[in-house]
Amino acid sequence: MDGRRTHSSFVHVGSVSASGETLTCDCFRFWCYQSSHLVVSLSISYTQLIHSQKNFSKSTSLAPKTRARLLTALCEALQTLSSLLDSYNSDDNKGNSTEHHTQTQTGFASSQVVPQSFRDAFACHLYMLFSIMFFTESEAKGGHGLDAKGNNNKRTVESDRAEASRAACADCMMVATKAMAKNRAKLWQRSVPDEAVVILPCRIAFQILESATGVVARKACSADAAMAMIACTVGSCTSNTTNVVGSDNTSTSSTANNGLLGTIVAALMDLMHSYEHMAPLCAELCEMVPEQPTNQLAIELLREIGRLNTNGLGDNSRASGIRNVAPFLHLLATKRPRIVLNNIAHLMPHLNSEVYNLRSSIATAIAVILSSEEGLKEGNNNDGLRMEREDGASHEIGDAAKTRNALLDLLAERVLDVSSFTRGAVLKAWIQIVQSRALPVDRFIPVTLMAIDRLQDKTIMARRQAMQVGKSR
Repeated sequence: MDGRRTHSSFVHVGSVSASGETLTCDCFRFWCYQSSHLVVSLSISYTQLIHSQKNFSKSTSLAPKTRARLLTALCEALQTLSSLLDSYNSDDNKGNSTEHHTQTQTGFASSQVVPQSFRDAFACHLYMLFSIMFFTESEAKGGHGLDAKGNNNKRTVESDRAEASRAACADCMMVATKAMAKNRAKLWQRSVPDEAVVILPCRIAFQILESATGVVARKACSADAAMAMIACTVGSCTSNTTNVVGSDNTSTSSTANNGLLGTIVAALMDLMHSYEHMAPLCAELCEMVPEQPTNQLAIELLREIGRLNTNGLGDNSRASGIRNVAPFLHLLATKRPRIVLNNIAHLMPHLNSEVYNLRSSIATAIAVILSSEEGLKEGNNNDGLRMEREDGASHEIGDAAKTRNALLDLLAERVLDVSSFTRGAVLKAWIQIVQSRALPVDRFIPVTLMAIDRLQDKTIMARRQAMQVGKSR
């Protein structure tokens, strides 16, 4: 061979009988390493592909073995494309001494963006996997994928098969997500990604998270992989924006990354409004996002919560969405107290909101901050903290003691909240502060008097919590 290597990979999916017609899916043909340029061409009959995707949504249209072969072929093809993209990235960093070897072995020219044919093939495979996962999740959500009238053994086998299939698809999508995150500069000009392609893993991840209502369901629908996809995409947005600072393309790349991040934040807020199990998952997702340079996902979510309009809700049924969002605040404070502290100014207006769940969650978050080693616990070195104001600017917290006293004063005021549930939550917050030994010495007597006063509360729940405050010392 004169420096050229031709490799052909051909996958024959098989024949399917649908409505008396034989459907043959000869898919995923690509040629690699040809004349020193990577040319990846996808050979798919457009009519057959549309027919196949439509029939894939019907559980009886494809035989189980054929359906499994289709998924296996698609996942293997997408993983191959992802590995080629990763190898190109690693080969490009070897230096000029191996530039000719790089061109010969991978077909990519050094310091060049991958050919359009590769991007098209990668995007096409990614969209096909997204479509199949979308149909699979729709079946699982609607209960069409299980034979409800069959025997238990049959349902168990089908459930295990579906769970394994969903896990394989989620792992493959995760591989593609990591490849796009690491190789944006190689996939797209000026490192400006095609949002329609990059957002595909997140779109299917959002649908997966809708079904993760418990521990068993979370494992069955591969929710951990779904959160990893979102975290990887968000992390790449922040890192790519930082890497291009100082170049001529900073404005374009930053705009694209901000638009992608805004789409993800809006989708997560909508999910938290709609599903009560989403608040813990979103808090865990924020913990998975890299902290350096900033945890932009957590910051943007706190800003969006601060912008929520709670006027006129009260006990209205429309407040159910706000009630679902409220637990996110204290859950995030438990995992990332410093971030909540730096952005707590966005939440302060909600202390006067009509939804008591939101007021209670803010009080609990303040208690977590005051009692956390990473927050404002008494005796810790908290110099150098920065707090963001409501106008978006930030300023240095020169004296952490002043901030600590201000938050303690807020909790003292909230003990007289109009809602007995919030009063109980605030008293629980005081219990947590006292038990964690985060209460300053000069606050012992005022807190004791406050607890004695709350023993006269009209609700038994608040009286019980007031007694616990006195016993906690």
